[in-house]
Amino acid sequence: MKRILCIIVIPIIIIAACKNNYSNQEPLLTTTNTSVPTKYPTIRQNTEKPENTISPTKRNETVTQTPSLTPLSTLSEDDAQNLILRLLSENGDCYLPCYWGFSIGETRYGEVRQLLNSISSDLISSKKAIGILYRTTGGPSPGYSEFGFKDDVLESIYAYEIGTEVNHEISRLLSSLGKPVDVYLSVFRISSGDKPFYLIIFYPFKGIMAIYKGNAILRNGEFHSCPQNIGPELTIWDPEIEYTIEDIDPFGDIEQIYSLEFMTGLSNQEFFEIYSDPENNLCLVTDAEFRP
Repeated sequence: MKRILCIIVIPIIIIAACKNNYSNQEPLLTTTNTSVPTKYPTIRQNTEKPENTISPTKRNETVTQTPSLTPLSTLSEDDAQNLILRLLSENGDCYLPCYWGFSIGETRYGEVRQLLNSISSDLISSKKAIGILYRTTGGPSPGYSEFGFKDDVLESIYAYEIGTEVNHEISRLLSSLGKPVDVYLSVFRISSGDKPFYLIIFYPFKGIMAIYKGNAILRNGEFHSCPQNIGPELTIWDPEIEYTIEDIDPFGDIEQIYSLEFMTGLSNQEFFEIYSDPENNLCLVTDAEFRP
């Protein structure tokens, strides 16, 4: 049987689909009064079956907000905002794949719930996942983070890109994690006239995938995709499970994903050297006639 890793995501804001044939995946956690961000990555196994298994939340599971531990007192709005900004900027005094001080395979459900309950009493949760919507300064859209569990232990983390630029802007992420194993780039044309690009930075041995998303600029028959000064959508899993990009298949169609070297001529090493420099302002240039 083929192995599936599901990062359980609750949509936060409605974002335009970048391609008509994207997979419309039903969220595994639901809420009746919150509009949420669509998560494109779906991790699925289509090579050899790993020994371990990560099980997704059952779709018919009843959503509950009953805490496992007695929650800390909910902070005032200002204090909760300050704590969120500190978590985004300091990451809970840890480094990826640890996120907000929570570590895959170590942190317990109750620990996560207790901290998040101090920020907001309106968490979106089930027995296997806890999601929190939060506001950052300077933008109308909320951020969102979700933590998935197996047997009460943290097994996966998903972070929507709102606010992640504070600590995971591309030069900082590359400097912290080192040269990526794989880098992929896709640029699409959609009916609205937008030309969204997706830059996927992949660290299978660290259990990290970062996707930087923006709108490419069309200039002289070329797309210019500029990943600086934006935050990534983060997916984090147990680094002992060595996923490939075929397992993750972010767009539901692996044929839409191309290596950065194929698209731009840049090797992973050249990409790392250029984009780990915080002073770099170069964009990735691709042929506008190419159709993924």
